[in-house]
Amino acid sequence: MIPQNITLLNLNYFNSIKQEIQNATSCSQLQQIVTQAYNSIIAQQEAALQQQNLLAPMQILLHPPSTPQEVIQYLTSFINLYLTPALKPYETYQAQNAALIAEMATIATLVAAASGKFNNCSISVPPIPSI
Repeated sequence: MIPQNITLLNLNYFNSIKQEIQNATSCSQLQQIVTQAYNSIIAQQEAALQQQNLLAPMQILLHPPSTPQEVIQYLTSFINLYLTPALKPYETYQAQNAALIAEMATIATLVAAASGKFNNCSISVPPIPSI
């Protein structure tokens, strides 16, 4: 169900296109208006379809189970179709944080070695955070 007060389309855009079509002064201008309009509309439609296709598998989660077997299938689908994709960035961030900490440790070691080349050189390196 579409919430109230949600505009599905920018009607001003479509009204503008219609007005441009009516005001066209030549066949070539009319063709240019049509080509530009349809390219834009098709791009919008393709973007909407792409998002719709990403969400489509989760539609089954809108129908609650009624038997124990359906509960198991429901929970499996919930994990596979919703939780797993939703938590994928967590794994990426976790790996990224571990790599950042390793790089900071390497840099701290290099700074200590490099500062030893200079007389009375003390470089303050921030502590490496833990995860």
